[in-house]
Amino acid sequence: MFWGLTKYFHENLGESFGGGVKAGAIWNLTGLMQPFTIVVGWAIIAIHVMIEIIYFVLQKNHPFKSQPLFWIKRAVGVGLVSSPFVIYTFVSFRVDPFLKQWEKQNIILSPAFGDYLLAYGILLPLALLGVWRWIRESDVAKRFIVSWVLFFPVLAYAPYNLQRRLPEGVFVALSILAVTGFSTLSGKLRSLAKVWLALGGISSLLLVGGGVLTLLNPAPPLYYSADEQDLFHSMQACVPRSSVVLADWDLSNLLPAHVPVRVIIGHGPESLRAIPLKQAVETFFKGTMDEQEVRRFLRNERVDYLIVRNRASVFSNWQQEPFLKLMYRNPSFELYQVIEP
Repeated sequence: MFWGLTKYFHENLGESFGGGVKAGAIWNLTGLMQPFTIVVGWAIIAIHVMIEIIYFVLQKNHPFKSQPLFWIKRAVGVGLVSSPFVIYTFVSFRVDPFLKQWEKQNIILSPAFGDYLLAYGILLPLALLGVWRWIRESDVAKRFIVSWVLFFPVLAYAPYNLQRRLPEGVFVALSILAVTGFSTLSGKLRSLAKVWLALGGISSLLLVGGGVLTLLNPAPPLYYSADEQDLFHSMQACVPRSSVVLADWDLSNLLPAHVPVRVIIGHGPESLRAIPLKQAVETFFKGTMDEQEVRRFLRNERVDYLIVRNRASVFSNWQQEPFLKLMYRNPSFELYQVIEP
């Protein structure tokens, strides 16, 4: 994204539309990996064009490249060239039933604003100095950096289910402003600023310390038990590839990484009907379903294998023998093959 923005501002400033073509082409490379990043770039460029229009209205004397029409044409060039992956993704999410359902439950909201203050608060005082220094200058790129940071709350809390993705990259603009603000200081103020910035290392120490404590105290999910590892090895030998396996939430998250099988539930956004399915699976393993409900659930979800942890209470209201065949057992797990429920 930043490579494209660099081309947007500095490529062939004598030509408006054509100057945006290279930026758009670069963003197509980004689209191969994450099309939504292109949308983030479009939002950033839209902010820039809007600021240029406001600046043009307020200024009597302005160089040609600051005229909003120039940047509007360049933005159109970027948008047209970089649009194929975005259009393809948009159409796919409208016509593909799987993607439509996944989009509905793929909700990635921004955290509370206080969390952002904790994350970026160390840089804010210096960044504000940078804003104060640059906001009075007529450089178009500097205006862009300032406006990107000032519009951060708008991006972070836009009414969109992926709102947390929209401010991606803003920390770079914030860092640029903080370095600019730092460069304005001298003497004792600069020394105090160094001490203030050093406080940012506390979070890194906490992360490293937490990692060390985790290593010194083996526990799931970082470490697997011997019974889990034995279960995975046994399943690799006896369970056909792409079989559908019913297990509890924790085990379902692990299974596909170790055995080439499908699971009913697992990583939230990637499990269709995640909430009702998770509730149904929890009800199943609590043993509150009768035999007919169990048969119907296994049949509807096309379950091939069932893993029971510590016998649990799953068999309290029904007998498993008629349609479940024990394939493997260890002190913690039992693996059953489902035979025509």
